[in-house]
Amino acid sequence: MKHIRLACLLTLCVLSAACGAGSSQQAAALATDVASSGSAAQHPAPVATTPSEDTSTDAVPSAATDTVAAPPVPEELKAFVPLDMKLLVYKTTGTTDGSDALAVLEKQKKNVSDPDIISGQRRLLVFRRENGALKEVARNENIIACSTCGWLLDDPSFIPEGVELTPGRIRIEQADARFHPSYSKFVFTYDASTQQWRVASSEIGVSTQDDDSGDWKMQVTKLPPSPIILLADFDPKAWRKPEYWNAIPVNEKTHEMASIFNDPGQKSLNKDLDDACRSHGMCTVLVKQLYGCLAVVRDSAWRYFTINSMHTTGKQATDDAMRQCTQHGKGACKVEVYGCSVGFD
Repeated sequence: MKHIRLACLLTLCVLSAACGAGSSQQAAALATDVASSGSAAQHPAPVATTPSEDTSTDAVPSAATDTVAAPPVPEELKAFVPLDMKLLVYKTTGTTDGSDALAVLEKQKKNVSDPDIISGQRRLLVFRRENGALKEVARNENIIACSTCGWLLDDPSFIPEGVELTPGRIRIEQADARFHPSYSKFVFTYDASTQQWRVASSEIGVSTQDDDSGDWKMQVTKLPPSPIILLADFDPKAWRKPEYWNAIPVNEKTHEMASIFNDPGQKSLNKDLDDACRSHGMCTVLVKQLYGCLAVVRDSAWRYFTINSMHTTGKQATDDAMRQCTQHGKGACKVEVYGCSVGFD
């Protein structure tokens, strides 16, 4: 069986090869350049990997747990750190003007087998001092990138140095180096007259790959400064939410299959599916989804078992599809396709 490359296909797979996610090393290099220069042109395309090379695991409370050493919780902050959260960042300015301190907390799973936390995983708290004690003046659970929820500003390798607090100003820089290398820069300023933190500037860059040349280019979007957007209300997801569609069409007579990832809209995806059907007889769509990871496994009788999920990895989707085939299929099971497309992730 071979996989036919369509307009939005990232990897070309032939015969028994499986389509996989991009090389984390190349993606990391791209994100490093992105964070420093805001440009990602002329980078090589991600390299396909096989399921066995995917080192993802569920055996951690969150992706940040192994990458960020938890600092000790200061006595003055303990009242603001729930038992199910750990401290990632705590910074102070020594002032009493309302920009006195900030903290970033991360919610932890109670058990390793619990579902990933996909809402409110990382909490930003801003404080001022009153009578020697901390008083919370603002909180936000959308600004600091989630380590597990995926698809938008997914940042599993959180860097505390990307959070900066100076008197009257907060600057937060983040970069992600996985499926679509991206970065974000948010600046907030304190208005002493209203005692409110407001958005001063915000910028998001997302890399896209040219289908013909294979070059990566960074698309940068800046939100115009607005005195009415408060830090507490700011949500990057509501500001910009790109679409990335995936689909796997197959010709059931010849068993030819196409892997379509990262189509920039449902209209574009439907066009590619029509082309696959008209040109190659791939008229049966095994799976079609917006964002997420998918896997296709077949048994010896060419029955297909598919998994697609928003909250999983390529390896997890492959393992789940293989498990279904083993339990309900006939003969040997074989992985045909796996991969992910999760927007900003």
